Amino acid sequence: NDSPPVLIACVRDPVDQAISWWNYENNAISWGETMGLKGFNTDLRSSRYPPKTLPDALEFSQSNFVQKAYLNAEKLGEKLIHDDCGQNSVCAIKALFKIVTGDVYRLPPWAITWPAGQLSTIGRSCNYTDNIERYNKAFAAVFGGKQSGASNLGRVKETDYEQKSPNNTSSEEMQYTNAKNQIGLVHVIPLESQSNGEELKSAMHPALYQCVQHIAHRRKMPCTVFMICMDNAIRTFCDSFKTTKRNSSVVLINLDRKPSQEDISLLQKRLKKQTFWYSSHYRKKGAM
Repeated sequence: NDSPPVLIACVRDPVDQAISWWNYENNAISWGETMGLKGFNTDLRSSRYPPKTLPDALEFSQSNFVQKAYLNAEKLGEKLIHDDCGQNSVCAIKALFKIVTGDVYRLPPWAITWPAGQLSTIGRSCNYTDNIERYNKAFAAVFGGKQSGASNLGRVKETDYEQKSPNNTSSEEMQYTNAKNQIGLVHVIPLESQSNGEELKSAMHPALYQCVQHIAHRRKMPCTVFMICMDNAIRTFCDSFKTTKRNSSVVLINLDRKPSQEDISLLQKRLKKQTFWYSSHYRKKGAM
């Protein structure tokens, strides 16, 4: 009877995300070099790190070295948690928190901050549908219930994502259920929603509703009371800005690392499925 966690995935156009991450991390490397940091730990990242070009980064992200690092990272603490907690998910969450914050166990150097390095995520972090599906499978294994996967999001209609119907859902739940922004147990908040107060409120409703359900149950009050407070908080926040600025246009300090048009074309080809999914569900018509 344990409640699932509230996981929010903030997404943007996959190609823009990859280029932004490439620019940001390469600028971080340049910043480090100005402080005298010249070498790289090839034992942790391999001799291929950092990749010199965007195509190199794409290839590196799919290499056996990176694949093995990610698989090993997923298993960190798995045996320790299972031995102590078995199938008790509450115990597992507490044990995981203790692992990453306490003195019992620390993440090994090879897993910090990303397995195989920050630039190993080029070609991985933008695979939204695959990543969301992985989390849904993990949540379903722990919390049970049939979850709608993310693998079909590139070809099914938006109405197919509905998980609740008027026959088995209260009117209060229906008010705060947005199938467009909830895939299984993962709440998806697109970049466009973060620049529009009403859209942000609509996108956040399912996630906030899931959070306040527990509070309302403990205090024996309707969820709507708490949701009104949440809505007011979002509205106040959104009134303080007109648009949200992002770093996709950050200028590279090291211009030798600037992606060429051929590099961007390759990236668009690799992320075609993810771009189609994002554009068909979250990008407004006529937007560039």
